[in-house]
Amino acid sequence: MSEFSISKTGVLKSYKGKNTSIEIPDGVKKIGSMAFYMNSDIESVIIPGTVTEIGDTAFYNCARLSHVSILSEKPVTICNGAFEDCKVLSVLQLPKKVKKISETAFRGCVGLADETGCIVIGDTIYSYVGSGSEVTIKKGITSIAAEAFKWCETVETITLPDGVKAIGDYAFCGCSGLKKMDLPDSVLSIGEFAFSNCPKLANEDGFLMIRNSLFAYTGTQEEVVIPDGIESIEPWAFNNCQYCVRVAIPDTVSEIGKNAFYQCGKLSSIRLPKELKEIPSAAFSGCVSLSGVSIPETVTIINDRAFHDCKSITDVVIPEAVTSIGDNAFLSCTNMVHISLPSQLENLGDGAFKSCESLKSIYLPETVKSVGPNTFTKCEALELIEAPNHLREDFERCYLKNNVTYYDEH
Repeated sequence: MSEFSISKTGVLKSYKGKNTSIEIPDGVKKIGSMAFYMNSDIESVIIPGTVTEIGDTAFYNCARLSHVSILSEKPVTICNGAFEDCKVLSVLQLPKKVKKISETAFRGCVGLADETGCIVIGDTIYSYVGSGSEVTIKKGITSIAAEAFKWCETVETITLPDGVKAIGDYAFCGCSGLKKMDLPDSVLSIGEFAFSNCPKLANEDGFLMIRNSLFAYTGTQEEVVIPDGIESIEPWAFNNCQYCVRVAIPDTVSEIGKNAFYQCGKLSSIRLPKELKEIPSAAFSGCVSLSGVSIPETVTIINDRAFHDCKSITDVVIPEAVTSIGDNAFLSCTNMVHISLPSQLENLGDGAFKSCESLKSIYLPETVKSVGPNTFTKCEALELIEAPNHLREDFERCYLKNNVTYYDEH
């Protein structure tokens, strides 16, 4: 009986042998998830040229695995946790063509770390396993993978070389001791939560700012005035802040990231910048105390769930420039009695006013192209919807059709 369990489609499902050195048979196309999971025997493995994918946790925590040769002739994908926690892995031969290496593929492979404590494959740092307080990244690195330095609490200073272009999601999340890190001008993208829970990077007012972007607020003030000169507020920057009651955003800000003020339960008023173009997805979702918000005249899009669960909002005026209101944009604004829609509105997302229990009437301009089945679901107080004739068919599919009055279009 073969020691390898291989499906008809060429997936190696498991290995039942006890050999220390193995050569996976030619013809195998994929090494399946957990195929060698926590195998305590193998010390070296040769992966043939026919393999194009190494599945999730395929060789996870193979305690004695020290040598891996991947001879794939076609571009290979190495999935999440494929070699994670193979602590003695020190020799890794990769093929010439690699399609993708997932961020956690080699996490915890301390034997692959260089003298700085970084696990580097190609031009990417995938993980840091050192214990020093100062880390200097070598020249030639172009990206820091997601979670690479996550919860590295001993690191205080990180020096990045010019040439680094991308920093992944959660890359430095939880680096509670990190005090200093200067980003080179070459950095073009920074992932979500990249500097989350890095309180020592923030200034004395609690603003964690990098270049002209605000990444996080760690302060405890009720009244927050964001400094002039900030150009963007990054996603999740004020996530779940339980202190801020009033926030003023300067006019220098042109962009606010999604979920920027998510679940700020005490936030009651916010001053938005004059030139803002969009209200991002879930920007104020869960801001149950928010009652005072004036949407700038420059805004053209209100994205999905932008004001979801803003239970204290009673009256909303949407600026004339707005052409799109996303799905569930005002979902569960239970005390909203009135909303004025712009004359050029085209897209009205499904569930946009779902569970707006106090909404009594609404006028839909003739520019609205369609109405989804859940747009006005659970609007118990809604007595009148004025809508153009071309939306008749949409409303006839909804249980609210008796509440609709149609008007002739120009």
